[in-house]
Amino acid sequence: YYNSVKVRDSYALFTYSGSSNNTLINNILLTESTGDAAAYFYNTSVVTNSDYNDFYSNSDYPIYYSGNKTLEQWQAYGQDSSSVSIDPMYDSDSSLVPASYILDNKGTPIAGITDDINGDTRSETTPDMGAMEFTVEGSALAGSYTVGSGGDYDSIATALSDLSVYGISGPVTFNILPGIYTEQSTIGEVYGASSINTLTIQSSTGDTADVSWQYTPTSSANYVLKVNGTDHLTIRNIGFDVSASSSYGTILEISGETDSLRIEGNEFRGYDYTSTSSNHYLVESTANTGTGMVFTSNTFLQGSAGIYLSNGAADDGELKITNNTTIGQYYGLYVNNIDSVEISGNTVAGDHSGIGIYVYSCRPAIVTGNKVTENTVNAMNKGMYIYDCDGNSSGERTLIANNMVKAYGKAIELYYTDNADIYYNTLINTYTSSGTSNGTLYIQSSSEMNVKNNIITNTSGGRLVYKWSGSSITFDYNMYYGGSTDFGFYHHNP
Repeated sequence: YYNSVKVRDSYALFTYSGSSNNTLINNILLTESTGDAAAYFYNTSVVTNSDYNDFYSNSDYPIYYSGNKTLEQWQAYGQDSSSVSIDPMYDSDSSLVPASYILDNKGTPIAGITDDINGDTRSETTPDMGAMEFTVEGSALAGSYTVGSGGDYDSIATALSDLSVYGISGPVTFNILPGIYTEQSTIGEVYGASSINTLTIQSSTGDTADVSWQYTPTSSANYVLKVNGTDHLTIRNIGFDVSASSSYGTILEISGETDSLRIEGNEFRGYDYTSTSSNHYLVESTANTGTGMVFTSNTFLQGSAGIYLSNGAADDGELKITNNTTIGQYYGLYVNNIDSVEISGNTVAGDHSGIGIYVYSCRPAIVTGNKVTENTVNAMNKGMYIYDCDGNSSGERTLIANNMVKAYGKAIELYYTDNADIYYNTLINTYTSSGTSNGTLYIQSSSEMNVKNNIITNTSGGRLVYKWSGSSITFDYNMYYGGSTDFGFYHHNP
């Protein structure tokens, strides 16, 4: 009961085999490790009663039990229903006095323990977690605040610090005043946030040119802004800039279980990088298990990828990438292993022999109304690469429609993709060879597909259509123009 723990490199609590039937109540367990959870539970028998604890880790997960777990996932095993994951913000003098307003009075009375470590009387109704009773003055945030010189907060860091300390009790907007901000920031879970009590961080003028948020990331912290488990957040009309950072150039990292995130109207200016290194993904989310991410009306310049999302991020049909512009990346938009993604209305100018829009293992994928072309002549090998993005026979079909695509090699390639409809696209390929390695429309190992109402062209004597393997693929009402007079089609002759 009532312990305050802070460790640097490992678990704040570690349990192992042979431990069972323990009680864990009113403890604050914090690790500064970026790779370990706050508490390691060997099995669910280790504790028979665990509740009213604060588990906090600088990693993405506060609990380890048969793998990393969010607090919500751990609670599903029947423990810690009233526990929290809040940074206690311990005093810097190592006295372990919490400075977090939102952690105050979160404990529960324990019979027989009436004093804290200092001999001060504990509350009989709402004692504090941890070794000592504490009080933090202030109140939760609500309303609009200005950030910058002459504003309510003089920096982004001080605004986000108060957000961590006090939480919110109503909708909060941080209006960032014009200026240059050289800061690296992390936003974690915002206490009190909901679909009503939302958080917005935006340019006060609505112009990305007025707010320049800069930083030089490092190998251990490759981001300007990290969003970690932050729900109901909107970031709007801010100019982010890492164009001078040659080694590490990620701007926005999204992790934890981040739900209902909206990234709107921002400019992400990266380093002019010519390859595929993950060090230069402008927006990266590879460890977010939340839902409801929207990227709309943003501009992504340079870097190796404009948006790179992978492994379950914002799953269940709530990832929407719409009306964005990407220029000069190897990957304009890359989405991997996220079901029911919608990628629509984007303008992509690919480069460095790369891929404009890459959709991998998304079932189904909706890719419509995009304009994909080359930023440098003959410098994008694939306009769209749709790999393993099956629809199904129940009506949820992958749809590739109303796109305009120009590339030097393959305008659209579909590989291992069944139950898909390819409708109303304009496809242009400028590749000169009529060999079987390229084609304006390139289909491999795919079945149950409709290819209708498309314009399929090659302006340089190359192959128009390559189709290999698969079955039940219907071609009709397409217009073919140009291409090789002898080898325009392979395996399929319309």
